[in-house]
Amino acid sequence: MKTFRILVLILALCFAGSVQAQFFKKLKKRVEQAAEETVYRKSEEKAAEKTERAMDSILAAKKKKNKKLKKDKKNGSGDQNTSDGVEDGAEGYEGDTASGTDLAVFRKFDFVPGEEIILYDDFSADATGDFPSNWDSNGGGEIVEVDGNKWLRLQSGATVLPIWDGPLPKEFTAEFDVLLPGYPAYDGGPVSRLWVWIDQSTGYDLDNENRAEVALTFWTALENSVYINNRVDRKHVIRNSLKYRYHEEFYDKAHISVAVNNRRFRMWINALKVVDVPRLVPEVTMANFKMKMKDYKEDFLISNFKLAAGGQDLRAQLMNEGKFSTTGILFDSGSATIKAESYGVLKSIATVLLDGSLSVFILGHTDADGNEDTNLSLSEQRAEAVKNILISEFGVDASRLLSEGRGESEPVADNSTPEGKAKNRRVEFIKL
Repeated sequence: MKTFRILVLILALCFAGSVQAQFFKKLKKRVEQAAEETVYRKSEEKAAEKTERAMDSILAAKKKKNKKLKKDKKNGSGDQNTSDGVEDGAEGYEGDTASGTDLAVFRKFDFVPGEEIILYDDFSADATGDFPSNWDSNGGGEIVEVDGNKWLRLQSGATVLPIWDGPLPKEFTAEFDVLLPGYPAYDGGPVSRLWVWIDQSTGYDLDNENRAEVALTFWTALENSVYINNRVDRKHVIRNSLKYRYHEEFYDKAHISVAVNNRRFRMWINALKVVDVPRLVPEVTMANFKMKMKDYKEDFLISNFKLAAGGQDLRAQLMNEGKFSTTGILFDSGSATIKAESYGVLKSIATVLLDGSLSVFILGHTDADGNEDTNLSLSEQRAEAVKNILISEFGVDASRLLSEGRGESEPVADNSTPEGKAKNRRVEFIKL
């Protein structure tokens, strides 16, 4: 009996040792997985912490001042399009003069859109299922509707380009939204690319004499490639590939911004600058801005395309002409909440105001959509929001700023077209 007990004890100890070994093996595996996940999210966590700290003081300072604006908000739509033409279903003005933590993310965003709108299209005038009337293509595409907004679905391998008289000015900007409803569930693979380029040809294909082009890859891996290429007098001068981790930018609607200043070519994905090449553009006259998506097997959608002439000197305009008007300060739909991508424009305006003792009158303008009284109230709130953010974010002296809304009463273009509405949704600065 004693021998039997000893054998049972030995077996129990062996079993316990085996269980313990398996436990520690599993524990080690869990620790390794946790470590990998920590490394994977390290950059996001750091960015989130910095953003939260940066915004705490700003939001606390704004809270009291914005209570009045929140109280004054009226029910109803009015000027339903945002300043960039997106009807994004915003729930209205919640008191902030900017979109929360997004503002902190955009603090290094130095894109300033051109002020003379050449072409604007949100596809609102086009029927679902058709190819848009203001565009051309060598392979088609169609208008689709997502959450009440219209988008152009790109056909893989087809070049699309806006129809206009051209040519492109030496200094211009191009902007558009990208929506990938199936991303990141669909692994696009490194060969899925969106090409954007300018060249001197009015045709569809890449011009082999002179061009400047950039391609964005779409893949849910940790790194994405940005391909940069040009041709000058039929010779490749620049050909490079840059690595970024930007796939998270496309989990939701993303905003692409391009600025061409003579030979310099810059591109941003939301606030992230992915291209800044000082001599990418050949010294010839370019015909048009073109795009092509290749090998992305899910819906690849674009909308709110804006092409504008740029290169204007804000200080010179204010001092010589006594005023400056911009369509680059964007607001959420039917509200006075400033979109974070407006940061570059606001920073430029603040720089002018801080460098001297200039005082300005800020005027808000809307398009004619919605009720006239609602639009007047909305324009007043938007002008006030611009004034508040110049004071709280950039330190402009409040005594040098006055604001007023003019609603839809002073249009500068025809409100019957998307392009005309985009021109009318503006903020004006008048020297006092």
